[in-house]
Amino acid sequence: FIMINPSSRLNGMAGAFTALPTNDVYGQYYNPAQLGNFSRDNNLSWQFYNNSNWFHRFSYTELKYSSTAAAAGYNFKNLLNGLPLSIGFGYINTELNLGTNIWTDEYGNMLGEFETINYYNGYSIGIGLDYYAVLNIGYTYKDITNDFAVDDDEIPKKKDNAYDVGLQVSFPIISIIDRIYKKNITIFNDFKPSADIAFGYSVMSLGDDFEYPFGETYPLPRTAQMGLALSFSLETLLQDEKITVVKLDFSSEGRDMLVKGDSNKDYEHVSAPGDIKFWGNVIKGNADEEVDVHKGWRIQIYEIFEFSFGNFSGEGWGDGGIKTFGFRTSSRGLLKLLNALYQNRTLSFFSNHFELSYAHTQYAQKGDSPLDATIFNGVAFTVFGF
Repeated sequence: FIMINPSSRLNGMAGAFTALPTNDVYGQYYNPAQLGNFSRDNNLSWQFYNNSNWFHRFSYTELKYSSTAAAAGYNFKNLLNGLPLSIGFGYINTELNLGTNIWTDEYGNMLGEFETINYYNGYSIGIGLDYYAVLNIGYTYKDITNDFAVDDDEIPKKKDNAYDVGLQVSFPIISIIDRIYKKNITIFNDFKPSADIAFGYSVMSLGDDFEYPFGETYPLPRTAQMGLALSFSLETLLQDEKITVVKLDFSSEGRDMLVKGDSNKDYEHVSAPGDIKFWGNVIKGNADEEVDVHKGWRIQIYEIFEFSFGNFSGEGWGDGGIKTFGFRTSSRGLLKLLNALYQNRTLSFFSNHFELSYAHTQYAQKGDSPLDATIFNGVAFTVFGF
């Protein structure tokens, strides 16, 4: 369950955010280095969504998945004589409730009922340095619990911990050209273009074996993730208010679970990056027996509307993989447009410091995939610009 992508927004691009920079509060899940991006522009953010019906199409009404995340950050550039250093801290709580189960003796007689709940808390830190290229590093500590919600003398809770590490580097090509040659590249006189390329690498859930309540022991799902992302945008001024008119993103990444075994369940961890091939899996986007590929596309319009599409494929995902579609709307661009129109001091304050957004993602796959028709809905509140 710690491998379930939790973000109602980022899942629209199949969760391909190892490399693609984002200031979304859930970016820390995909790569803890994303907190370097979050803290560069934002101060506080909190995102939550109601319980999602897990394996929705099979009518397991008690099977619920829920998550919430928060982050805090600060850009120290003004305090450090222009040194472009930013630091962010993040928290994620995610729960998979497997519903009510029956407890029996060896003869099948019911002894009682219990709930099975899996949950983890993740605590992250990310550091960003913006000097021509943008470099971010990050670390997450997770405490993981498997709780059968009965008397601990009968079936005690099982706990373990793991950690994630991540690296991300992006190159804002046009911005670098502007700084080197002291130019201000524009098109059609009023529009400032940008073109970025980014690379990301993370290893998730590093740790040893996890012992379940009835004595079974399995390795944690350690996973290597390697990605490439491209972004293009056009920015303009509306009454001195900067606004991004359109932004296009593409991201592709390979993921390899670093756990190998045989038919006798003789499992062991292998070293990162496993079998990920940068050319075949990441650049060409081809999945294979060892490596899953997650890739997605996104268009953002006037910082108000966002549409995203994605796919994750590989061994076990079936023909065509899982397709994803996402939609998001935000107050940030709307407040900028209203402030440009009315030049109001209150509107200016809110547009420069507060954002409320709603995001929706849905999975789709032909056949009897348990993930078909899975829906994520989320609301986020963000404070920035202080």
